[in-house]
Amino acid sequence: LIPGYISEAAALLDQNEDSAWVAPKTLFFSTTAIPAWGVPFSFKHALIEPPAVRPSLFRRNAWTSIDKNSLKSEDFESWELWIAFAEQGWTGLHLKKFGVIRNIAHEEALQTVKKKALHNIVSNHPWWFRLSNSTVEINEDAVYLYEQAESKKKKAQAVDTIKENHSSQKQEHGKMRLVR
Repeated sequence: LIPGYISEAAALLDQNEDSAWVAPKTLFFSTTAIPAWGVPFSFKHALIEPPAVRPSLFRRNAWTSIDKNSLKSEDFESWELWIAFAEQGWTGLHLKKFGVIRNIAHEEALQTVKKKALHNIVSNHPWWFRLSNSTVEINEDAVYLYEQAESKKKKAQAVDTIKENHSSQKQEHGKMRLVR
């Protein structure tokens, strides 16, 4: 952690009561230095990339508001956690300055873990996706309904509606490929 990260993240959370977490801008070192995260939260983008890294700071009341039974401890960058927060209507924030520096020793293994995590996101949150010709695509209608909700409460209600609509529709199963 970079000095000052926690105090800056806590101050940013104090200013934004509908935000569950603050993600630090993160610098990854592997064969090259790659800046990542530290971008404004987008729910649609969060469905294909984790919106934050594990050392993000989050609110205790956001943690108590979610169903922890679906969270997996081996999840890539706590991806399930960020989706669970968003499904409760919470949003995320980011720091513009670097807050974390991480060394990635095994990039290929990391990509394998990420692919498995993406499969879990699609399996555990099927209402955000649709199957088209054996390809998984983001359910644009569901994401639009979510993003049009103007408050935390309305976003959570939109998620309930999206889940109800999904459960009333029959989904095909089989091999799938996610298209961005």
